[in-house]
Amino acid sequence: MWHGGSGYSMGTVAEDVETFDSITAAREAFTHRYNGGRWASEFRYVNRAWDAAATPGVDESSTMTLWLYDPTQDTDPYPWKILSLGRRGGVRLDHA
Repeated sequence: MWHGGSGYSMGTVAEDVETFDSITAAREAFTHRYNGGRWASEFRYVNRAWDAAATPGVDESSTMTLWLYDPTQDTDPYPWKILSLGRRGGVRLDHA
């Protein structure tokens, strides 16, 4: 589940969780939303129609939470990994 940083409200797992084919695909989406805010990013939602939207104003506090399963189907959806931006602009992949 992606969060754009201080300029964005926090989404909900029920509505805003997305699906990716791999960690690489999630990392690419995360990077595109940070670097390419003027161009549309694809949002492959699990529980609603897919969408595309520009993501302006994404800042260094942006994160993406990853699960190995559909967290909407679990009563305690503890994440697996968290993507964030490193000090030098790279993407970090940390254990949750």
